[in-house]
Amino acid sequence: MIAARHPASCAFLVALVAATVLNILGIISPHMLDMVFLASVGWMLFRLLTGRFGLVAAACAGLGTVIGLVMIQEIFPTVRYAPYLAVAPINLSLSALFARGLLPGREPVLLELVRIMGIAPVTDLGFVRFITGQCLLWSVLTLATAILAIAAMLDEPARPMIAGALMTLVIAQMIWFAVSHRYATYRYGRPETWLTTLRTLTRADVWPRLVSR
Repeated sequence: MIAARHPASCAFLVALVAATVLNILGIISPHMLDMVFLASVGWMLFRLLTGRFGLVAAACAGLGTVIGLVMIQEIFPTVRYAPYLAVAPINLSLSALFARGLLPGREPVLLELVRIMGIAPVTDLGFVRFITGQCLLWSVLTLATAILAIAAMLDEPARPMIAGALMTLVIAQMIWFAVSHRYATYRYGRPETWLTTLRTLTRADVWPRLVSR
């Protein structure tokens, strides 16, 4: 979540992890955790926007966002941001990315990812159909994850139940991520493993290529 490659980013990450642990132990309140989380959000926005809009505009955007979110929580004290405010936009973005590749004239994003890995050529039409179906499935799963995160952030009475459903869905996605790779290997002879895909997704050059398709 926090923009990397800057000492302050590491400090925010450490603070966020520490605040999360302290909240679990009951040493600090959920509200205090939210304040640390929002500070991290403001820093992330500042880092992301500096290159495009300059220091002043990025600082105003980051600070303004944090102030606005704090004001919302003052008006609606039952709203909880951590970690749902990170989960929702990330998964909405992923859902849109998967869905966009299914539009006419576009290529499924997972097919592009396989080509970026470059381990083996894509010649099996059955595998292409499988990849297309996976993009549709992941678009639905990530959209459902985002909706659950938003609901957990806003609905205090149902938050424990929604948080449980959200955790179950995330675990199911992790399991399916590994299982789908095994199936592709068994059914289509693909050499890619879940670990290969994960390593590829951590490369700095990959996401800009996927997003700009």
